[in-house]
Amino acid sequence: MHYFITSRIDKLTSAIELAEIKRLKIFKSLHISAKIITLVYSRYQQHVWRELGIEHDVINPIAYFQKLSDHKNSTAKLRKELLSGDQLVIQENRGFINDRLRIEINMYGDEIDYVTYFDRWGFTDRRDFYVNNQLSFSEYFDDKGKLITRTYFDYQGIAFLTYHYRGGPGNVPVLTLIQLRHSNSWIQFDQEVNFWAYFLTLIVKQDSAAVLYSDREDYVVPIFKLMNISAKKFLNLVTSSVALSSPLAMKQLI
Repeated sequence: MHYFITSRIDKLTSAIELAEIKRLKIFKSLHISAKIITLVYSRYQQHVWRELGIEHDVINPIAYFQKLSDHKNSTAKLRKELLSGDQLVIQENRGFINDRLRIEINMYGDEIDYVTYFDRWGFTDRRDFYVNNQLSFSEYFDDKGKLITRTYFDYQGIAFLTYHYRGGPGNVPVLTLIQLRHSNSWIQFDQEVNFWAYFLTLIVKQDSAAVLYSDREDYVVPIFKLMNISAKKFLNLVTSSVALSSPLAMKQLI
C-alpha cells in the first residue's frame, strides 16, 4: 500500500492536499492500492472526507485507535441521559442546581456538539466533545480555565489516549506527556511526533509492502527519523502543481 502523509484535510482544502487527493485518484485509476494519512485529528474530518469523496481512503491515527461508529446516536436519547440528574432544574439545554448553571449542551445542527460542566462556583471543570452523538474526547481545566488534560474515548466509552498539559509562559498550556493504551499496555510519548512515529511504525509492521510519501516535510521528516523500522520513504520537494500530482517527483529518504 502507498500512503500519502499530510497534517490534515480541511473544508477549505489547500493546494497540497488537493494535489495529494489527485495523486490518490491517479494511483487508484492504475489499480495501485493507496491511502492518505492525516496526522492531526478533527471531529469534523469525516464530513470533509465525505464531501471530497475520499471518506474510505483516509486514515487518522486517533480515529484509527478510536473506531467510533459511523451511525449517529439519537439526539433526544443522549440529551435525556445528560440532563437526568435528580437535582437538576432543566431550562432548554441547560441544567441548574440552586440557581447555578452546572451543565450546558451546545448543538451543531441537530446533533450535540459539546457539553460543558461547571462546578458550584461557576468554574468550567470539564467539556465533552461529540461525534455523531458519540463521546469523542473530554477536556479538563483548572480554576483559571487552563487546559490540564484531554482524554479520548473509544467506541465502548473507554479511555485510550490522554494528552497532559502544564502551564507555560503566559499561563499557556504546554503538552508534556501523551499516554496511549494499546495492546493491553500503556505507552508514553513526550511529544506528538513520537506518537505519530509509533503509529506509522505500526502501519509498516502490518503492511510489509508499505511505501510512505511526505507532502508536509515539516511534519513528517522528524517522524521518519524516529521510526524504528525499515520502510521506503519519499519526500516531495516540488512545488509545481503538475509535479505534485506525479508519484515520480519525489526524493527518497534513507
